[in-house]
Amino acid sequence: MLLLYPLEVRSCCHNLASVVHWILSGVITLAFPFIVCLLKFYVFYLLAFLGVIMTLHAYYFMPNTNRMLEEEDVSKVWKQHWFWGRYFVDLENDATVEEDVSAVWKQHWFWRRYFVDLDSDLMF
Repeated sequence: MLLLYPLEVRSCCHNLASVVHWILSGVITLAFPFIVCLLKFYVFYLLAFLGVIMTLHAYYFMPNTNRMLEEEDVSKVWKQHWFWGRYFVDLENDATVEEDVSAVWKQHWFWRRYFVDLDSDLMF
């Protein structure tokens, strides 16, 4: 998990991941006795099923960062991934990103009133 985040935000992401991990561990610890009372020994089947789901998620959806140096650009790995590559936007090489985003915001029911069309004649 060390190399999943870009270098600029890595420490902040690790802090947030650690906080979420501690909170969810506390919730699971508090909820486990109640779940055992409800499901009896079937709770272990539930935990095995969730373990299989998490393993499949990690195998298919997390990019492989083996043999990467810590200073390397992680965005290359995300761009080449079969699933996440379609959601990755390359801001350095794509000049139309700003136009696409503003077109989406201009169509929104609330935010469209705050956009001024600079191509049309402005009336004063």
